[in-house]
Amino acid sequence: MHNSQNQEIRKYNCLDSSCSINCVITFDYTADSEMKLFEPIFRDDLGCNNFINSVFRVESPDQIDHVFSLLENQAKSEDLMPILLFDGHGHKNGLDFSPLYLASNRESVSVPKISENERFYQWGRLYNRVKKLNQLCANNLIICFGSGYSSEFQSCSIDFLDSSPYYYSVAPIGKAIAGELKRDYIRFFSRMLDEGDFDLARQSFGHTKYHRLHPETLMMLVFSSLNREFSGRRLLRQREDALTKFLKHYQVTIPVSKSKYRRDFNQYVRNKDELFRKYKSRFLLSDDPRNQNRFRYTAADVIAQIEPWGAI
Repeated sequence: MHNSQNQEIRKYNCLDSSCSINCVITFDYTADSEMKLFEPIFRDDLGCNNFINSVFRVESPDQIDHVFSLLENQAKSEDLMPILLFDGHGHKNGLDFSPLYLASNRESVSVPKISENERFYQWGRLYNRVKKLNQLCANNLIICFGSGYSSEFQSCSIDFLDSSPYYYSVAPIGKAIAGELKRDYIRFFSRMLDEGDFDLARQSFGHTKYHRLHPETLMMLVFSSLNREFSGRRLLRQREDALTKFLKHYQVTIPVSKSKYRRDFNQYVRNKDELFRKYKSRFLLSDDPRNQNRFRYTAADVIAQIEPWGAI
């Protein structure tokens, strides 16, 4: 990947959020008889010659961990800013390997029973691997799913006391139809890569069929909510009720973190700018030398401009 070019994708929202990408990495766990979604899109439909397009054939959950280990080692030695693509089946429990397993045992008289650990790569397990890789990629990782029910991945609670799990993600809601996925993803990647414009690219997806999540925007909404609803005397009088409501609304459900959030709420009352800088550094990795030209906005910028934002 040393010869790949970095392409900056700009104009995500009114604060001009941006990321860079330099490679496309596909996890292929489809059966041989099934249509592949992402590899043909980048090979034939888009003609993307600026990026290395790597396809990893994975036939078990453990092989996904192996690929992530390879990517983590690479990211430690060179700039890795990938689009991760998952091409296969999905389930409410995770990436689903059962169609691949059944296809490989088609000729067997009796198919051995497959365990849960063999069938699923659980969403929480994937979330942790993606988050670790995104840290090494300086918060430039984009992740897209070609499988049904993969919006379950985005239901994993995001902890703002930790680093962002990815820069942006797209996942189908419920069952996915291959032809519709291909049409929408071609439009999305074309607008994103050819025009470098997330605002335009995200319009490729309907709200009812896809769930899109940009954790940076979610963090902005959190701070806007803090400023609008939980500031000043109201927070001081009803701090615990406000904190419980805040954590529940934004799915920050990790019990051990509640005392830390309580401390941050107290700090917010005293100095919102300092708290915002701390969250930006920790969650967005804004102090990483590779991000010196990103995330330059302040708490005041967010409070002033958050209301016009649309869907994330």
